[in-house]
Amino acid sequence: MNSDKIVVNYYIASGRKNGFYTLRCQRSGLGFSTDSYIRTLAATEELAVEKATAYFEAMHARVPETERFVMLFDPEPNANVYQRRGKLSVRDSQFLNEIEAGRFPFGKHAHKEIESAPESYLLYFADMVNKSDLNEVMVALVSACQGVALEKGYIAARDARKEAQAAVDALSWHIGEVGQRLMFEGVVDSVFFKKQEVDGGYSGQGVAEGYWINKIRCGHNIVVYMGSKKLGEKGETISFKATVKQHSEYKGVKTTKVNRPF
Repeated sequence: MNSDKIVVNYYIASGRKNGFYTLRCQRSGLGFSTDSYIRTLAATEELAVEKATAYFEAMHARVPETERFVMLFDPEPNANVYQRRGKLSVRDSQFLNEIEAGRFPFGKHAHKEIESAPESYLLYFADMVNKSDLNEVMVALVSACQGVALEKGYIAARDARKEAQAAVDALSWHIGEVGQRLMFEGVVDSVFFKKQEVDGGYSGQGVAEGYWINKIRCGHNIVVYMGSKKLGEKGETISFKATVKQHSEYKGVKTTKVNRPF
């Protein structure tokens, strides 16, 4: 091709996200070459070719060719557009394909088999089954995870553990009298730090603070301390002195709340 001739070639390609056909234009000659996007055409090949042809014919009519300026048009799309699911985006359509193939479409287990995921991960999604604000992708993923969790017996096993734990919790009774200072000995059932945002004052920025929630089983009785101290690690047997702050009950489980432990 002569370097002193400008050639403008219009062609049909798939878009960056492979969801629509687009019209692009290559320009070359006089020592330069460019490739630029012109417009989005359509999601179907037939309509895309129709629109691209109309655009090229309109441009060709407005800008006549000369010996040094040539306009070309390739009506054959050079890529296939991804077949979307109804009105879903390309990404969501791909996600659904992954789920139907038995794989996670995203997350830390992306592209891994759903049935091989850890029990806790499957139950996390299975527990969303009654949420009303799930999109089509999440409905499919939740259903898939729930099916695997049921098949592997994870849901039944967890329900059995909850029932057994509820029976143990029902044996808990209040300890001492409010205001009484007592010695406690038991096993740390759970301990975690609960963060909370505190007003930053003039700075306008919240300050991250919080407190420890310690749950100790003293025999069958449950003792809870919430404050600045971590009394021990989960499973550790500890002894401490504290003041009975409150006798509470939630869902039939009696709990003794204490403060000022040491």
